[in-house]
Amino acid sequence: DFTNNEILHEQIDLEGLNYSRENGTAAFINKEEKALYIYSDETGTLNKMRTYRAVFLPIKPVFLSGGGELIYFVQSLDGAKNSYIERIDTSLGKVIKRYDIAGLRTKKISSISTNGKEELWAVSDTSGNVYLINPEEGSIVTIFRAADEEIIDLVFSPDGKALFMMGESGKIFIWTVRD
Repeated sequence: DFTNNEILHEQIDLEGLNYSRENGTAAFINKEEKALYIYSDETGTLNKMRTYRAVFLPIKPVFLSGGGELIYFVQSLDGAKNSYIERIDTSLGKVIKRYDIAGLRTKKISSISTNGKEELWAVSDTSGNVYLINPEEGSIVTIFRAADEEIIDLVFSPDGKALFMMGESGKIFIWTVRD
């Protein structure tokens, strides 16, 4: 409950605030704690999510259509330090699925986005590559070099036909997505 305006987290530790209008839920990553937090407008509560044998990566979580589910990246605590995408039900606070996508496991991921129909996810890495993923199959559809710099954020156009990416220099890159 936030009635006393208590500071819960230091601004420098927060990453990737995102909000779903559909179900009145906000989510962000606390980089210091390597934890995902979910806030519910309905209940006025802030909950720290737990993940099994992994830590949350400081990458903006993405709400899926309807707002009741979101995806984000975790890194396993095993020796390999593999990265995975987890999908959770925000109302239950439960992991629905962990995606182990070959080709992404050891990459330094910088951003993730989904097209409006959730038929395609885009993931960028720190070397300027973008991976288009079929979430149903859990596989990479294609990889392309979007920039000669780190992609710090990416987002699909509302119709899902274009992908906008921002490099660390502030440049915007636009790629057309074909069917």
